[in-house]
Formats: sequence, structure tokens, C-alpha cells
Amino acid sequence: MTDAHILTIEGLTVGYGSIRVLEDVSLNIPEGRITAVVGPNGAGKSTLLHALAGTAPVQAGRVLFGGQDIVGLAPYQRSRRGIMRTFQMPADFGRLTVLENLLLADRSVGGTGFAQVFTRPRRSWLPGQREAVARARKLLAEFGLEAKENDYMGDLSGGQRRILELLRAVTTEPRMLLLDEPFAGVHASIIERISDFLVQLRDRGISILMVAHELDAVERLTDAVVVMARGQVLFEGSMAAARREKEVVDAYVAG
Repeated sequence: MTDAHILTIEGLTVGYGSIRVLEDVSLNIPEGRITAVVGPNGAGKSTLLHALAGTAPVQAGRVLFGGQDIVGLAPYQRSRRGIMRTFQMPADFGRLTVLENLLLADRSVGGTGFAQVFTRPRRSWLPGQREAVARARKLLAEFGLEAKENDYMGDLSGGQRRILELLRAVTTEPRMLLLDEPFAGVHASIIERISDFLVQLRDRGISILMVAHELDAVERLTDAVVVMARGQVLFEGSMAAARREKEVVDAYVAG
């Protein structure tokens, strides 16, 4: 781990017309660690992820990723710089297999559209395809999911799809993951498995910023926590310290 910051947010204000959802949010997200954003419903947690991913209108402020301001960049441009996100509901291709879903996320797989298959020599693209399949299978094996490679994504349980969505994000070799409710809608035993998975990703050097409601899991898993309410940051620190803050407790009670 490191004390460096991979993401610096300065005076971020997000709104739709005259409605402000985030108001002057400033944060430093440490590199190589797991940081959780928690707070009552309507606090602006998911909107913060939308803004960082490039899908919410920023009215003011800066977002520095690796020291460069990314406000104004399209989502795909942020992805190419190493920021990947997941959603509360897994976004996958249910009638494709697990392996096929991972291959779709591999940026190295390209140039083999219908026309190119017939206009380019087979030997020019087949080795790349084989290498991508090998990488995907290796990733599945690392996390004990090799037996699922030929299963349809739509036939998996909610927890399995959640884990595979994380794996698909990892396939892009991100520097940072933005996770929106990675524990939502899964069994308690799967929460523990996902937690272990996130620790493995952190140990691989991936920085993680996640929105979560499972406070016990957050306390066990995260290196730092950000508490939000009414579109503003109330607290930064450990979950244990947050529980002792009257302002944080009041925000959860009053919303």
C-alpha cells in the first residue's frame, strides 16, 4: 500500500438544472486501498460515482486522476485511462457464456468483425484471440470459477453474476474500480466471498472506491470510509471512528 492519492476531488458540484445533488465535495482517495462511501439514502453516493465515471453533469470543481483533470472527458476516455465502474444491477450479456462476457471486456480483442474475418489473413488475428482466451481462463482459475466458463451469464445466481461483473472489470486491467453496491441482493455467504475477492484485487494494486450499505462488511474490509449526507461530506476516517461521531449518527437517523 501507499500513502499517495490516486484520485483528488476538489469542490465538486453536480446538479440537474437548479437542483444540486452534490455540493462542494472535496476528497482524497488513497492509491492501492479500499475506500467506502456510506450514508443514508439520498446522500449523493451513487451520484458521486456517476460524476467520477463521466455520466453526471459537473457544474463546478475538478477531478484529478493521476494528477490530471478528467472533468469533461467521456466515460470511454476515462475507462482508457484506467477507471472502470460497476452498477447496482449487474450489466452483462445473459445469453453469452461467462468466457464470452470476459472476452468482450478484453481491450486487446479487436479487428475481427465480419468483414475483417474475410479480408485479413486468419493468421493475423487468430493468435490474439487465443491469447485473450488464455488470459480469461487464467483469471477464472485464479478466483476458482473455471468450471463456470461455459455457463450462460443469465443462468448464474445474483452473487455469481456480481463476482463475474467484477472479473469482467478486472479484464480491462484498471487502475481504479468504482463499485456501486457490490453486496446488493446477494446472500451473506456471498458477501464474504466478494469481500475476499476485493481484498485480492487491492493486493494486486487496484484502488477501489465503493458505495455500500453493509456497514459490518465495510468495517471489516475498508481502509477508509467517507460518510455523506445531503450531497456533502460529513466525515472521512475509519468506520470505527465514524460510529462515534454524533453528526454521522444523526445523519443516519434523520437522513
